[in-house]
Amino acid sequence: MGSTTGGSNSGDPAVYPDAMSKDAWKTSAINYYEKFNHAGQMQQTDGTWVRGPNKSDLNIANERMAVLQDLNQHLSKTAEIYPNNAGNSFGGNWYLKYFMNVKDPHQRLPGYTTINGSTGQEKDPDWKWTGTNSAERYSYNKFILVSVNVDGKIVSQRLITKDLRTQYGLHDKSWGEMLDPSTGKDAVYDYLGSVYEAAMSYYKDRGATEVSFVNSDGQVLTKADAMNSLFVNFVGNTINKPTGADSCLNNFFYFARSMFDPFNMSEIPISSLPSIIQVRGNLLKQDVLPAIDRAAFVQVRQKVGDKLGLQAWYLRSMGEGYHKTGMEEIAGGWGIYDQEMDIANVFGIGAQYKLGASSLSFDWGINRADTGRYFHGGRDAYGRYTGGGSAPTFWVARIDVGKADTERPGSWNAFADYKYFEHGSFFGGNGTEGVPDRYLDGIRSFTLGAGYVPARNFLLEAFYTFGAKSTSQRDTLYGPEAFTLGDYTRIQVTYKF
Repeated sequence: MGSTTGGSNSGDPAVYPDAMSKDAWKTSAINYYEKFNHAGQMQQTDGTWVRGPNKSDLNIANERMAVLQDLNQHLSKTAEIYPNNAGNSFGGNWYLKYFMNVKDPHQRLPGYTTINGSTGQEKDPDWKWTGTNSAERYSYNKFILVSVNVDGKIVSQRLITKDLRTQYGLHDKSWGEMLDPSTGKDAVYDYLGSVYEAAMSYYKDRGATEVSFVNSDGQVLTKADAMNSLFVNFVGNTINKPTGADSCLNNFFYFARSMFDPFNMSEIPISSLPSIIQVRGNLLKQDVLPAIDRAAFVQVRQKVGDKLGLQAWYLRSMGEGYHKTGMEEIAGGWGIYDQEMDIANVFGIGAQYKLGASSLSFDWGINRADTGRYFHGGRDAYGRYTGGGSAPTFWVARIDVGKADTERPGSWNAFADYKYFEHGSFFGGNGTEGVPDRYLDGIRSFTLGAGYVPARNFLLEAFYTFGAKSTSQRDTLYGPEAFTLGDYTRIQVTYKF
C-alpha cells in the first residue's frame, strides 16, 4: 500500500537555521534540508548523490526521521535561550509549551489569541501546525491516498483524514510526541495504526467483506508491511525547494521555521550575539592509522614432520605512541587534553600444511595495545580514549598451488585467500602486491591471484579482490553504517635484472 498526501503548497522560503538569501538553503553549513534529502545516500566523486547500497525505503525513512528529531533537539535548545517573542515570530516559550504539546487544532492558548480584524473578537485559532492534525499537509483538504483490494477489486482513493478522525477517532499525536528521540517512532506507529484501522472500517462500513492493503503491483500486504509503507510516506520524501514539503512529517520544516525564528531571518552568527556560541554538532574525522616509530619483533618457528610448519610471533611498538588531542570541558571553561597510547602489542600464530605442490596456511593475531582498543570501540562521542573497547583481531586463510620461478620458463602459481582485519589490528605496509592498504583496514575480502613465467627473468601476475565488506559499522554523517568496496584488479609484469 502506498499512502501519499495532497493539498496546496505554501510556506516560508527557508528553513531554520538559514540565511536571508533565497539560495542560502543550498549551501548553509547548518542545513537540515540537505541532511533530510540525502539521508540514506552516498556522495560520489563527481558530487552527485546515489542511494546507499542495501538501503530500503524503510531504512531511509528512519534516517530522515532521525534528522527531524535532531533538528527539534537544536530548536529546543535555542528555545530555552530565547523564550520571548521577537518581531513576527513566536518565542521559545511558545515552541516548548505549545507547539510541542498541542494535538487539537482548535485548542486555545490565552497568551496567543487570534483576533478577528472586522469584529475585534477572539476567534477559533484553528492552528494549522498541531501535530498529526496538520502532518498530512498544511491545506484544509488533508487526505491520505490508499490502495486497497476491496472484494477482489483494486481501489485507489483519497480518504479525508478529517472525516476519518470524526468517524473513527484517530490517535493524534503532538510534534513533541512524534519527535522524541526515544519514543517518537512508537508514537507515529500508534497514530498510523489508527489510520490503518479507520481505513479498513471505512470500506467495511460501506458493505465490503474482504479488505486488504496492496502495493503498487497489487500484491496484498500484511498489516506490518502496510504500516511500514504508511510510515515511509508519513515521514515524507525529498524537499526539492525551500517553498514547502511534499508530504507528511517533513512539514515540520515549514512550521518550525515559519513560526519560530529567534534570529529574525538574520545570518548566523549575528553581531548582537557573543562572538563564540557554544553549540552541539557533529564532527566527522577520518581515522588515520598511526605510524610505528620503532618496534621489537620476535618469532619462533617449528617444523612438525615433513608437511606441517608452525609459528608464533610477537610485535611490540616502542618510542612515540599515538597521540589523541582535543578540547574538553573542565572546571571554569575549556582545556586541551593529550592522550598518548601505545600502538602495537600484537601476538600472532600461524600454520602451514603442504600437500604435494600445494599448501594450506592460516594466520591469526590480536592487537592488545591501547590504540587497537581505541579504534575498536574504546572512545567516547568526543573521540577520547575511554580505556574500554575490545582488542581487534585479524586472520587470513590461504591456499597456494604451484610455484612461479623466474629461472624456469613455463612455471606458474595460483592462490586464493580470505582476509579479515578488524579496525585497529592493521597498521599499513601490508607487504603484498595484490591489494592496497584500503582493502585491509577494517575489511574482510577474498583475493584470487596467479603468476606465470613466459620467459626467463620475466614474471606476469594478476590479482583480483572481491567481496570486500566492512567487518563492523563505521561512523558517518548519518550514523553508523556498514559499507562495501568495489572489486579491485591488479595486473603487473616484473623483469629481473
